[in-house]
Amino acid sequence: MLRSSSLLRAARAWTSSCSASCSASSSSSSSSSSRGGARLFGAHVPGGPGDYDDVDAGTLAPTKKRTKRAVVVGGNGALGRAVVQRFLAREGWQVASVDFAESSARGVHSVVLSDAAGSDGGDGGGGARESLRAWASGGGVQGGVQAVVHAAGSWAGSAVDADDFAASLEHLWSANVRSAALAANLAGNLLAPGGMFTLTGAMAALDPAGTPGMAAYGMTKAATHHLLQSVAQGDGS
Repeated sequence: MLRSSSLLRAARAWTSSCSASCSASSSSSSSSSSRGGARLFGAHVPGGPGDYDDVDAGTLAPTKKRTKRAVVVGGNGALGRAVVQRFLAREGWQVASVDFAESSARGVHSVVLSDAAGSDGGDGGGGARESLRAWASGGGVQGGVQAVVHAAGSWAGSAVDADDFAASLEHLWSANVRSAALAANLAGNLLAPGGMFTLTGAMAALDPAGTPGMAAYGMTKAATHHLLQSVAQGDGS
């Protein structure tokens, strides 16, 4: 089973609300769960009472802010940069970006994947896992990371009879599905109890009529939804 029961709870919450509030596009820069565009789903809101380590026994006031860590897969893209900045704006958060290029944000730990190796760095994500595990345990802070956010993806409009259909499918499978699989694997290995895991889906993939004008895109987003449903059922161990 997954090491964090909260990953399952967050996935179930996402699955139950997906038809009403899933993302319409993985390229949007919005990270709000109540606005249009790409939306993030999770069980914990940064900045809440659970963000504190110590409480004064007499007043119940927090006495020390806990250092928290977030991993953003696709942290150097349009959506990813916005998510990274959202975390950095919160006191006490440290952020790692996993992408094909180093993050331009100051103070962000970058895990750079190989362009030629695919969305998991060519080793099933093992190199990224080890780098992030070392980062998460730095400074004496133990217990893994508190958030893993999948913000990677791409889009292409390609019907099944298009000359570039196979090429589009290959590109989108790497950009959308393999990146989501990497994020799920990182969450399964690194997410601390009480943490948050999100994937970026698409409303189009839930349309009963399918996505005839962008079949390759719809296929990859349907696979992303299936991945999250599998995680919610405990199949991601």
